[in-house]
Amino acid sequence: MNRLHPVSRHEDIFPEYRDTPIGLLLEYHNLNRDLDAHTQALLLIGMCMDNRKHLRIPDNFA
Repeated sequence: MNRLHPVSRHEDIFPEYRDTPIGLLLEYHNLNRDLDAHTQALLLIGMCMDNRKHLRIPDNFA
């Protein structure tokens, strides 16, 4: 069973996630959206402490 949904264009983001921090994360990381300036975190991201992993997100976003 494959539950992954590829995001290669804005319309691939589920409507309930568009214009939310999750939608922004997908736009930054998958769609190369220009990085905006953020003064406070909008999202908490937990991931493995593996220095080979890198998310493309702006400073202070998460």
